[in-house]
Amino acid sequence: MLRQVEHTKNQGPDRVLTLHGRITNVAKIARYSKRNQLVRRPGTREIVDQIAELSVIPRRIESPETIQIEEKFLHNIQLYIKGSFELGLWRFVDNEHLIESSTVQPKDQHSIYSFYSGVRSGCERLNAGEGKIGGIHLGDAFKSIDELVLSTYHDVLPNIIWQLTDLYNGGPEQRKLAEMIRQHITEAAQTYPLPDDPRRPIFKAFKSLDLSHMKDLEDKMMDCFVDNFRFFLGARCYSTFVMESNRARRRLDWANYLTLDECLPDLHVLDQVFGPSNLRPLEVIRRRTEVSFKRGLYAQTKTESNRLVERALLVCPENEAWTRQYFLLKGLQYLGDSQFCLRESAGATAAYEEFIRQEAVFSNLTPGFQFRPAKFRILERLEELAVENHETGRVAAWRRQREEMIDLLEAEKAFLNL
Repeated sequence: MLRQVEHTKNQGPDRVLTLHGRITNVAKIARYSKRNQLVRRPGTREIVDQIAELSVIPRRIESPETIQIEEKFLHNIQLYIKGSFELGLWRFVDNEHLIESSTVQPKDQHSIYSFYSGVRSGCERLNAGEGKIGGIHLGDAFKSIDELVLSTYHDVLPNIIWQLTDLYNGGPEQRKLAEMIRQHITEAAQTYPLPDDPRRPIFKAFKSLDLSHMKDLEDKMMDCFVDNFRFFLGARCYSTFVMESNRARRRLDWANYLTLDECLPDLHVLDQVFGPSNLRPLEVIRRRTEVSFKRGLYAQTKTESNRLVERALLVCPENEAWTRQYFLLKGLQYLGDSQFCLRESAGATAAYEEFIRQEAVFSNLTPGFQFRPAKFRILERLEELAVENHETGRVAAWRRQREEMIDLLEAEKAFLNL
């Protein structure tokens, strides 16, 4: 009744309130409600409106043009993956090795790492105020783009998309770098020798992509890769496992509410099926280590990295020397980093020093410099730890090694510019 009275007043002074066809005295209703301390409760419509005001979350409405560009981009990726398998450009080897997707596969793998480490190390050096070294690293990254855009290697496109996503969501300065990389990719796509090459429309489309949508686009792209790898290679193939592992890692990177056990395969099952020294359980432990460290779970990182070091030492050094050293270095790197963050100086120093020794062994196995950025950062930390412990001789030794790395970088740049 009180709601009806208020509604009648709002309609104007010439309105009257009727009940069962009879005019009602509004003043009497007001006196009665005051005497009995009656309070008008909100009606159903008002409650719904209040809930809507609280619960409606502003949502970005994508334009039809944006949706069309992204759908076409994903469609071209689908055609590229299927065509590469059906034409035999991407070939199955066996269930324990990566597929062959390039005539110069080791070179393309090195270019991917040069691109990734160049961007990462360049941003780190620039943030540290070392513009000269940062510029050298970024220059290496941009040179790698020219090689990657022309490559048929299956892991090129995911790595480029991941890097753009990370940069765009990394802050204003990194967002500018993402725009520069996108422009460089678009320009490099014009160099394709054949106009009907299936990679050309994919990389040309980078110019029109909305980088603010890259997280969603990346996840859809990874679904496309995983589905096709499962179809053409089967679920037991190592390449399929790596694609699934990469998709899980990226989802864990962006969704902190997801747990490691929800996204990654059960380690005990992998041990029983493939053995403790197989690449699959090693990859899972590496992913657990990386994600734990990124989330700031340093105690868990220490546990996982110790387990990774133990597993790496189980790998046969005669037949799988590269695999053994790679996972050993990854384990030592994160073991040292986690102990450094936990302020366990002695443990961090021991892990870092062992990393330096094992990195020298790894450099003899491969012509690339895969762990060079990590080594540079570790030398900085070893110098910092030596300063804290007042070890003057060690401070000078670590500083000298770091300066030698800088000289080497500058010499390589000068040679490439000849």
